[in-house]
Amino acid sequence: MSSPAEGVKPSEKYIITARPTSVTVIAWLMIVGAFANFTAVPATHEDLGWPLTIAICLAIFGIQLAPPIGLLAGRNWARWWFFILAPVIVVLASLTGDVPRAIISGVWWLTGLFFLTRVDCVAYFRHAVRSEFGFKIEERPMSTKTN
Repeated sequence: MSSPAEGVKPSEKYIITARPTSVTVIAWLMIVGAFANFTAVPATHEDLGWPLTIAICLAIFGIQLAPPIGLLAGRNWARWWFFILAPVIVVLASLTGDVPRAIISGVWWLTGLFFLTRVDCVAYFRHAVRSEFGFKIEERPMSTKTN
């Protein structure tokens, strides 16, 4: 499989990149994980009462759902959110003694780190812009400097 930037001359000003498959897969796995956690959290907070439990579930769900939606939309903040939030979850799981969650989260973070730092992903997040009717990839200058 060829890289999206393959065949582009360095002197060309614009590069248009499509969303890499790895970004789509990671984002959808994060969405599935958010829904799985949304169904599991009420069982761990039953003693707080239903209104507070629902509020906690919705807050956690929103925090977990924001990054994958941002990844699908090409927002670079979502990529950085993943880079920062995933290791925090690994540390918290380790400190609470939840070794299986720490291991799974660690592997997930390293996998995401590998794929989200690839050249095609960096190019995708650099060039995604917001349009009036949603998100799309547009032409925009790589740099204002000329050599």
